[in-house]
Amino acid sequence: MKPPEEKEKLAAKLRSLEVVRSRMIEKDKLAATLRSLVQYEAKQAHRRISWLGTLNGLLFASLALGWGKNFWLAFLTACLGIVISLLVFQGLLTGVKSCKRIRKRWLDFGPEGEDPTEVFGSYPDDRPKSVYRAPEVLMPLIFAWAWIGILLIMLLEPSKKEPNGTGQTNRSPVSIMSPTSFAGTNQ
Repeated sequence: MKPPEEKEKLAAKLRSLEVVRSRMIEKDKLAATLRSLVQYEAKQAHRRISWLGTLNGLLFASLALGWGKNFWLAFLTACLGIVISLLVFQGLLTGVKSCKRIRKRWLDFGPEGEDPTEVFGSYPDDRPKSVYRAPEVLMPLIFAWAWIGILLIMLLEPSKKEPNGTGQTNRSPVSIMSPTSFAGTNQ
């Protein structure tokens, strides 16, 4: 039989091991929870960028079909492109801010000195604002500037701004030609 002092030392060691074990479980639970939140935000960013690409593709196709035919249709298409791009940009900024809050939670409640890359991957601690210059965040702004450029082209080209009585511009992509001029034999 062991003396009571040894039993107490052994019980104290077991209690300390149990505390360490419960802290490890808490750390693993916290890491798993925060990792799932980061993955959710990444999925949301992917969806938003997919919407951006799909809608801008449809709007550019619509603009190509309406260019030179109906000024107001093309104008509204460009305005819609700007609005959609800015809304997606706002959504992506919200996601970046959410990830920053999730990371702060890990730094506040996670184990002291633990590397946060196991939950978040690489994150620029020395330049935290650089996440706002990531390509997936800047893409909507690039589309918005492209739409603004298209609007400026439309507004600064006077021949396309003058609709006739039917709401269509005076320029038509198809001109009426005689059958002989079509074959290149116009005399």
